[in-house]
Amino acid sequence: SAEGRIAAASLRAAAVIGDLDRVVSYANQDFYLVDWVVELAVLTGDRSLADAYLQQAFLDALPDPIPSHEGFVALLAAVASPDVAQHALERLTSTDRYVSAVRALVDGDRAEAARGFRQLIASGHVAMLPVLTSIAAPVLEAEGAGDVVERADERMAGAHGLFHGVGMLDIRIARRHAARGEHELARVAAQRVVDELSSVDVDVPVLSEMRRLAEAD
Repeated sequence: SAEGRIAAASLRAAAVIGDLDRVVSYANQDFYLVDWVVELAVLTGDRSLADAYLQQAFLDALPDPIPSHEGFVALLAAVASPDVAQHALERLTSTDRYVSAVRALVDGDRAEAARGFRQLIASGHVAMLPVLTSIAAPVLEAEGAGDVVERADERMAGAHGLFHGVGMLDIRIARRHAARGEHELARVAAQRVVDELSSVDVDVPVLSEMRRLAEAD
């Protein structure tokens, strides 16, 4: 996907998922694949790979798999289709804070989800911060906690995006500059997203918004 061939990378990811005997295990070392699948779902709105991941490597896996980290399973559920997400969350029995926050999100309790996401971001778990923030940002911003998202983004400054070098972090930065009236900064940030994602081989709905920001006077 670093070269823009996201559709081909998705097919390879689907093949890997199909061979997994369980989701999110230290034996499989599939943690980074979870990050990629979640970020892809947020960027494109396509939930199919997250659905396949949960269905094949968790819901349909036998014997009943115990994930090494239930929080990663919860993050997959956050971007899965509603039915798949509900079934996956029903299988998670821990009181993991990721599970609780995502369960609130899937249940439609955005205020409780925002409280959970705020606590998770503040906890400083850097390894999960990029994917967590991609999921949490719309909820936190809608609940008036955009400052939490901004502080998280500052901690990730300079991070290399998963898709042709950019990702949701870059999109949030462009939007933030535009909201503040920082038009030149917004234009530069948005143009970078346009330059890097215009050639990818999947539909990226946010590109139209980024083009408007890049072309704004």
